[in-house]
Amino acid sequence: MAMLEVSQLNVQYGEVRVLENLNLTVDKGNIVAITGTNGSGKTSVLNAIAGINPPSSGSIIFSNEKIHGLPTHQIVGKGLVLVPEGRQLFPTLTVQENLMAGLHSKGGLLLKNKLPQDLLKRFPIIKNRLNTSGASLSGGQAQLIALARGLISKPKLLLLDEPTLGLAPIAVKEFFDLILKLREEGQTILMVEQNLKQTLEIADYGYVLESGKLVMQGSGNALLKNSGLVENYLGFKNT
Repeated sequence: MAMLEVSQLNVQYGEVRVLENLNLTVDKGNIVAITGTNGSGKTSVLNAIAGINPPSSGSIIFSNEKIHGLPTHQIVGKGLVLVPEGRQLFPTLTVQENLMAGLHSKGGLLLKNKLPQDLLKRFPIIKNRLNTSGASLSGGQAQLIALARGLISKPKLLLLDEPTLGLAPIAVKEFFDLILKLREEGQTILMVEQNLKQTLEIADYGYVLESGKLVMQGSGNALLKNSGLVENYLGFKNT
């Protein structure tokens, strides 16, 4: 069942069209990947869906509701959350304060004194760093906190933009293991990711963009088995 349907999406920055007639579907409970070379428009897709850069035309249907044109806070209130590239934690706030910033209601920020127990169980790192400032975290720690902040409001759909950028290999593996666990728990995920081989290995479905246009789509396994696609767009060879 489709949770998200993007149809004939066009996005422009001034006179420059960065996405052209894009069609994309995310089914409930799936991991869907958006891949392609740098500058292909991957992040622009997420920003359009999240309401950060509204489309110039086309439609975005989320849980059977039109969300294109809505402000970002209303889209978040409907259960769609973006974890942006670069983590974007507040450096002067503690881990707990950064996490609380992820709690939203229809009226805006919802202040509470206690973090959900299921979140603390899923992210053991949090317990020992509640009073640590965002600026003092390592890249891997910061990404986990950013992911936890995205999950704290229990979104229906989680958007991830380059979540492993700059992380050490061991932190990348830990992150992908966590993403798989989230899917097992029923979390729906749409992600843009630089570690393309690892992403397609876990993705239920993938979309490949070039210069703002969709050039190929298919299951993650099918895309990995396409030698021409892998070499031309993903930058590695099948072995």
